[in-house]
Amino acid sequence: MNDKAAENNRMITAGYNDPKTGRFAAGNPGKPKGARRKLSQATLHEIVGMKDDAVEGLRQRIAANDMDAIKFVLERIVGRNRMITLDGDQPRDVTNALIEGEISTEEAKAIATVIEKLRRIEDMDALAERLERVERLLRDESL
Repeated sequence: MNDKAAENNRMITAGYNDPKTGRFAAGNPGKPKGARRKLSQATLHEIVGMKDDAVEGLRQRIAANDMDAIKFVLERIVGRNRMITLDGDQPRDVTNALIEGEISTEEAKAIATVIEKLRRIEDMDALAERLERVERLLRDESL
């Protein structure tokens, strides 16, 4: 960008940006909620229309044993982390897998966190069910 264009840009955004840092000034609301990116709707529709060609190109690269293409697909489907299979869903199963060296301590911690969150959800479901029963009993006694 030449000096004149840069100066014009500074002048246009002077009311919105801090002149020293160029960042949004205090009180500037920034981009309005719901505002679209710079890509137009037509461009987005054009990109969506190319999906079949993209998938076919990817298939051809996979058929040619292109490891980058294979890695791309696997990372999108499986994720960058490896798949872990446990013998059960109890904390002792996680402990056993950790002791046997099948999973790392970070993986054990992540799995334990998920199990704990799932248990809390189950506990909340059980409490909701009990509360519903109590409410039914109270309704029946009040009649």
